[in-house]
Amino acid sequence: MKTKQKPKLTKAVFLDRDGVINETVYRPEKDISEPHHIDEFRIIPHVPEALQRLKAAGYKLIVISNQPSVAWGYTGEELLKEIDDVMLGLGIDGIYYCKHGPKEGCSCRKPKPGLIEQAAKDHNIDISQSHLVGDRLVDIQTGKGCKKTFLIGIPRNDLFNLMERLNAHPSHIVRDLDEASRMIVEMRS
Repeated sequence: MKTKQKPKLTKAVFLDRDGVINETVYRPEKDISEPHHIDEFRIIPHVPEALQRLKAAGYKLIVISNQPSVAWGYTGEELLKEIDDVMLGLGIDGIYYCKHGPKEGCSCRKPKPGLIEQAAKDHNIDISQSHLVGDRLVDIQTGKGCKKTFLIGIPRNDLFNLMERLNAHPSHIVRDLDEASRMIVEMRS
């Protein structure tokens, strides 16, 4: 009797969306940073090349993103679909959103691991051999089970203090996804 072999696990790069793939839209009065209209969804320079570099190195590209503006009524499913279509055209393999507000107590809102766990199940991903790239400490907390985490931003003393308090230490602090992609590919060789 032949036993069915489990398919080989793949590796991925988990990506936050706003501030990693697309420019952040600052709305300080609402504490929201995601686009509310498709014309506000602007791809950050060099992101398409960075994504292709990661794909060529054998990584699945998975977006995991908190999108509370859906729960708050600022954006809707139609806009998410339009944005998803743009990202899929860039080579993204999967897109996972938490559409809940911070006080709703779901298991998918970062820093909880629900989005990564669901993506790993759906795409047969080995989280421990995967990487995460985000622009907030909540992303780094979410990626604790990943091989490496990359925080996009400029290191400041207050950020280091917060990292210590939250026990959210990125493996690397990088300028942008382009730099992170180069480091990931280089580590692989």
